Amino acid sequence: MHARFSILISLILIFSSNAYATPATGSFLADKSCELYQSKSKKTNPDSLHTQAGTRYAIFERLGSRQQPDWVRVKTQAKYSPMRWVSAKCGDISLDSTQVQISPPKATTSKQVNTCQLAQSQDSHLLALSWQPAFCKLKGQGKPECQGDRSARYDSSHFTLHGLWPNKNSCGRDYGYCGKVKHKPAHFCQYPQVSLSHDLRSRLNRVMPSAKYASCLQRHEWWKHGTCTEQDPEVYFGKAIAFTEQVNQSDFVKHFIADRIGKVVSRSELNTAFNKSFGNQAYRKLSLQCTQGSLREIQIKLPGSLSSDSIKTLLPKTTNARKGSCGQQFLLNSAGN
Repeated sequence: MHARFSILISLILIFSSNAYATPATGSFLADKSCELYQSKSKKTNPDSLHTQAGTRYAIFERLGSRQQPDWVRVKTQAKYSPMRWVSAKCGDISLDSTQVQISPPKATTSKQVNTCQLAQSQDSHLLALSWQPAFCKLKGQGKPECQGDRSARYDSSHFTLHGLWPNKNSCGRDYGYCGKVKHKPAHFCQYPQVSLSHDLRSRLNRVMPSAKYASCLQRHEWWKHGTCTEQDPEVYFGKAIAFTEQVNQSDFVKHFIADRIGKVVSRSELNTAFNKSFGNQAYRKLSLQCTQGSLREIQIKLPGSLSSDSIKTLLPKTTNARKGSCGQQFLLNSAGN
């Protein structure tokens, strides 16, 4: 009986270790035409992409054992969702001998599954946008993106992307780490790298100073939050950047915020300006976070399904947000105060 139990446990561990994607580096040489899936489980293939025989693709993840993977995730030239899954049967796989190893989750029973680390179970999203002058003054003094004269930089007059967070109400703040990484390392740059196209990385650098100045916030945002979506990093960050750009290109930022940098702002006038750009009662989906009387971050609540690229269209589809920690008046810091 004991021997049978040991065999059963061994089989569970073997199969569970092969059921999770693992970061990998190497190349895949296609020898036939096969579909390149955005989601292999759902068999989604935007633009109907196929491998081309004789073409070599860079590998970023594998599914299955290192000796005999079942699937590999490769980078393609697609503009939309370039990271795609392809069956290992469609070509030759060459994995590098040195690569980041992340242990697969321990085998669990269905009752033991941590539902707060279960992907695609969110019931809302939060778009967190930082006001960088306040962040640098209050929290980021030692960070590279907060050094030097920042007065002429884009982030001195526009909101920056903190993150796009899928949330699950029953988990509170604990929903996250739905991929291979299950906890926060000592430093953001100790997370595995996140592969993005050159064009998207350039856009990200503009709205996320930490990514530009190599303090690695984008890695944390992907491994903690992005892995809880059904998207790959390219799509996830593309959507987050697009939402950030919508806010920064709105009259709310171009006129109301721009005219009040360095001044004290009232919550009521900010709410009115936000409504004018994003619709009647839009301010009810807005949470304002302050530290020491300064606006540090705005958080916009969005629905669990981001079925539209328009913030204005999405806001009526979600419940009201908490008001946040700001009082009735607060300072909108400039890069110099």
